[in-house]
Amino acid sequence: MMDADDIDLGTCCACGGADRVLSILMLNYRAPIAGTGWGCAVCDLAPDGAIAVLCDDCVNHDRPLQFVVEGFLKGGGKRAPYASILDRRFDHDPAKHPECRRH
Repeated sequence: MMDADDIDLGTCCACGGADRVLSILMLNYRAPIAGTGWGCAVCDLAPDGAIAVLCDDCVNHDRPLQFVVEGFLKGGGKRAPYASILDRRFDHDPAKHPECRRH
C-alpha cells in the first residue's frame, strides 16, 4: 500500500517546500514544454496544459502559485515561473463537451 511518504511530486509550486506535496492542479494555460502536461480525450486536446503541485499547507492557506511544473512531473520535474505562462491560455472546447452546455 502506498502512503503520502511514497509520493514524490517535487517541490511545492507556491512555497517551494517539499513536505507533503500531494495536490496536482490542472491550469488553463499552456505548459512551458508542449506535450508534458494535461490534455483531454473528449475534445482532442494534446497534453499541453500546464500543471502545478501544492503542499497540504499551501492548499489549506490558499497560497498563490509562484511556479509551474516544467517538463514531466516524474521525478519531481523542474519548475518555471508561473508568470511566464499567463499569456498562453489553454482551454477545453465546450462544443465537444455536451455535459457543460447550458440549456
